[in-house]
Amino acid sequence: WIQSEQAFMPELQNILLYRMEVFYRDEYDSIIHNTRNDYYLTDPSVGSESQSRYALLGAYRKVLPRVRLQVSCAADDDSMDIMCKVDHLQKETIGIMTRFALVLDPSMTDGSDNRILPSFYSQNYITVLPGDSSYVKINTTNEQKQIWTCLPDGYIGVGTRKRGGFFLMVSVDGWNVEQSTILIGCTHNLATA
Repeated sequence: WIQSEQAFMPELQNILLYRMEVFYRDEYDSIIHNTRNDYYLTDPSVGSESQSRYALLGAYRKVLPRVRLQVSCAADDDSMDIMCKVDHLQKETIGIMTRFALVLDPSMTDGSDNRILPSFYSQNYITVLPGDSSYVKINTTNEQKQIWTCLPDGYIGVGTRKRGGFFLMVSVDGWNVEQSTILIGCTHNLATA
């Protein structure tokens, strides 16, 4: 089943967002998987075929307000996969190309690349509409997960805080999204440092 919608963004005159959602259902009509793709296109009523799909987005980037998303993340007890919930509580502006990265606490590193690689995301570079919620599942290798621990602060970390351990965090930013870094909550079933 394919559902699509077309949304005009008032703050981005002459730009249209087309959203296509595909739902996979089982024999009981329960959704077993869905995927969503967003496409930004120049408004066809403008009649300018010389405009690329992203040409107008670049011009509007300077005038759009930054979007502040509410993000919370927690590690699953068994798999140690990280699930993040993203809520867009503002009513005016769309969060465009919202990107996630699994990182070590940037305040504890020497300024070099602090991303945890490889990391795999159920979705990334997503569009978050006003009032919309979305979930992103983050997974990495078992070797990485084996060194994670629940620090006394109640968050996932690497090493111990007493011996210079690092918090494991999720960095969120985007085309017009305010950058933020979120601690990852842990549960009582994890070993405590």
